[in-house]
Amino acid sequence: MPYSGDRLSTGPRPKGQTKYRIIKEVGKGGEGTCFIVEKKSDGTWYVCKISAHDTIVNIMKADAIKKNRGIQCFFPKNWCPLSNEANVLLNCFPAGKDNNGKSLLSPNVIWLEEYGPEWSSSSGVDSRALMEYCNGGDLYGLLWRWDDAQENFHYDRNYFGGSPRNNPVARRGLPQPAVWHIFFELACALAYMHQGRRWDGERRVLAKPLASPSGGYWPQVIHRDIKPENIFIRDTVTPRDNPANQPPGYPKIVLADFGHAKPLYPPTGFYQPTALIEPPRRNDNCGTTVYWPPEMPLRIHPKIHPSPASDVYQIGLVVYELALGENLTVKGERFNVLGLERAMGREFAEIWAKCVRKEAGKRWKADKLVEALADGHWQWTTRMNELMPDWLWGLEYKTT
Repeated sequence: MPYSGDRLSTGPRPKGQTKYRIIKEVGKGGEGTCFIVEKKSDGTWYVCKISAHDTIVNIMKADAIKKNRGIQCFFPKNWCPLSNEANVLLNCFPAGKDNNGKSLLSPNVIWLEEYGPEWSSSSGVDSRALMEYCNGGDLYGLLWRWDDAQENFHYDRNYFGGSPRNNPVARRGLPQPAVWHIFFELACALAYMHQGRRWDGERRVLAKPLASPSGGYWPQVIHRDIKPENIFIRDTVTPRDNPANQPPGYPKIVLADFGHAKPLYPPTGFYQPTALIEPPRRNDNCGTTVYWPPEMPLRIHPKIHPSPASDVYQIGLVVYELALGENLTVKGERFNVLGLERAMGREFAEIWAKCVRKEAGKRWKADKLVEALADGHWQWTTRMNELMPDWLWGLEYKTT
């Protein structure tokens, strides 16, 4: 599918002429290096991912070999390759506003501000993806900060809810309100990616499904790599989040890193494990192994493929880790359902159990998950600011 629009730059900038100032490097991944940059004109911070020309080309060639399409193609140095993450964010999610003036994008999915070429003397024209900056870091960092806070402070378990005999220092899990909120926000992100339905905070309902940017069915994007390191925290002061309708102290949870994402064209049976995404390949397993759904290691079977149900299973693993402070898939043990029920309550445990069913076809869809979590999420929103202040969320603000 061709890519175009206002967020796409048409030509490489001459060397030395840049409108951004690099603040610091924040990490490296399979497709490139990420920096925090500041726009010189207005001082806005962004995350800039620079992907080397040769790196993306090698990924595309390897993918062509896997699909038996051959590699009889030439990639010139002055051509800007489109990374998989930028391709998904540009072409699968509609930009613009609806008839009521509301953005069509979901606040729970990372926003791609600009994509274009970047001049490099070593590899020709590299690709530059400019994305929004989430000032709270990722959920992995939040777990570490909460763990350190429990080392220094003793919180009253009665205030958090649950059994007072459950010592929070021993449990190492986040408070109930935080886990409810994160679970709900992740479900909203999946409802948008899988079904094109955004959460309307004013009416407290899911909006009607959107149409695909190219017309026709919604593409149903599967993330395939959901883990705490790929889930970020954004402060509610962002105008796009409509902070007037947000409870104070509640940061937005944003799903990012779509490097392994795959859209379905056209949409097939949503929760059918036989839904055909692409020809089965033995070496196409992706993501982090400890967050793999049960169907992922079985890709060698011709009728088993990742589906939107795989994302639902992965957020179930993430929420379990946030609630109890451990990922049992690392230990190879069974889920501690009784411990989760004691920490979070029976209602939460019953909803969570619908996400981690072994059979993909029996897991709940994202929209049903949002509706089930909405009541519990609203119940806990009034106490979040007292339980987890800004310093614990890790919100980092620009200093002048």
